Amino acid sequence: MKIERKYENALKEQKRLIDQRKENVKDMLMNVPRVNPDYGKDMDKDLFNARDNALTEQLNKDFPRNNPYRNINPDEGLNMPKPEINREKSQNINEQLKKLRERVGN
Repeated sequence: MKIERKYENALKEQKRLIDQRKENVKDMLMNVPRVNPDYGKDMDKDLFNARDNALTEQLNKDFPRNNPYRNINPDEGLNMPKPEINREKSQNINEQLKKLRERVGN
C-alpha cells in the first residue's frame, strides 16, 4: 500500500510540475518583449550585424569540419547560399543501393 501511494504521489507531483512549466512558458512568451532588429525605420544595424556574426560563429563551432558555411561573408546576413550537392556521391549511393537490392532479391 505504501509503495502504491508513493507512486501515485510521485505521478501527481510530476503532472503538477509539467503543468506549472507549461504555464511559465506561456507567461514568458506572452510577457517578455522580443528584440526585432530589422523592423521598419527603427532598424538597428549594429544589432543586426551582431546577430549575424553570432550565428556564423555558432555554425563554425558546431560544424568545424566539412562546414559548407565556413567561408561565408557575414555582410550577406542570413541569405546564406545553399551548399553544392555532390552528384557523384549520390550516384555512388544509388549504385550501392541497386547492388544491395540485387543481392537481397528485390
